[in-house]
Amino acid sequence: MNNLTWIGIVVWGLVIAGFGLLSAAPHPVAGVSDVQAQDVLFLMSGGLMTSMIGAAGLFGLMGQRASVVKRTK
Repeated sequence: MNNLTWIGIVVWGLVIAGFGLLSAAPHPVAGVSDVQAQDVLFLMSGGLMTSMIGAAGLFGLMGQRASVVKRTK
């Protein structure tokens, strides 16, 4: 996979984590929330984990994975 793909994975993870952070904003009416707390937690942790996977790939640490390595003859 090329660097642009890994950068896209990092950016997508940041978008998901940012959506989770924006969903955790306080609401003007106390006790009324559109998003459950566990949904915010899953969005933030999933987004940050996706960004970390993308960063590992960008630094070349995913080259040892057999499923990621491109096979050439």
